[in-house]
Amino acid sequence: MIAYTTTLTPQVRTHPWPLRIEAADVDREFILRNVCSGKCLVSVTEFIGPYWHANKYYYLAPNGEQKIRIPADYRAEISVMRADSYGYLVVLDAPHEEVSDTVLEVTSGDEIRPDERPWVGSLGYEKGGLLLTNAHVCPNRGEVVYLTRHNRKLGIVKRVGEIKTVSRLDLLLNMLLNVKLPANLVDVAAIEPTRGIRYRPFRDYPHRIAEPRPGMRVYSRGRTSGEREGVIRETNVTLMVPWPHDEGKYAIFTDCIMIEMLTQPGDSGSLVVSDEGIVGLIFAGTNDGKFGFAIKAENIAKWLGLAGDDRKASGMRVKV
Repeated sequence: MIAYTTTLTPQVRTHPWPLRIEAADVDREFILRNVCSGKCLVSVTEFIGPYWHANKYYYLAPNGEQKIRIPADYRAEISVMRADSYGYLVVLDAPHEEVSDTVLEVTSGDEIRPDERPWVGSLGYEKGGLLLTNAHVCPNRGEVVYLTRHNRKLGIVKRVGEIKTVSRLDLLLNMLLNVKLPANLVDVAAIEPTRGIRYRPFRDYPHRIAEPRPGMRVYSRGRTSGEREGVIRETNVTLMVPWPHDEGKYAIFTDCIMIEMLTQPGDSGSLVVSDEGIVGLIFAGTNDGKFGFAIKAENIAKWLGLAGDDRKASGMRVKV
């Protein structure tokens, strides 16, 4: 419990020490309850080991509540930053949710949203029991991901590919002194699905990795552009894109596929397939929307540790 009180002056004073939630080996959920007649602003600061991870802020209405989640291996500090009147912030263990027996089918291109983020993206495909999308769609391990059309929990981010970024200074040093810039092969995150989630392919295709080649006809389904088809134009493209989660920095990606196919914001993470199998994941597009760029499925398999594994990517399995 955190107490915050008024003094003889109009200024509201808050408890000087944050409430500390120690790390545990399981995910935990808590309820923040504002016991007072005024609004308050609450800060939840997450750490992994000794390192800061994220700050989240919540405005609580008078006598309002907010559920929060602390991922496994994370610790947190909860503070009242600002309050309209005196009162208490009570932190309670959240009751366990009952598991739904309803099976929910999901498919590539379904709109997904990481918890409390202002953006959305597309679901990719299932591989090795994990659901794949882009790292820039789901950038934080341990974060809850929701399927927005059902407002239902899809799963928890299990793995995120490390993205190496470069600054404008790095680019300048590269031009002047030929300093090598770091590059990336994948923009991928893996989501562990919750119970009752079943992946269904958006069309029939062989569930194995297909080697892309110029002129190959491919198909995709994205959150914004829907189901469409296109043609591969290049298979070894290097491009640099602004990295949305690191202001002023860029990310360079190599060994990418360029596809002549409608691609718009929100399509990031969507699966690209051909009649021969899985080709890759869309992660970027041109400003006019005429071309999309994809990470190769083979590079994704290597990242997952499944290189050369042509087992089925789906099989209509349900996690129970």
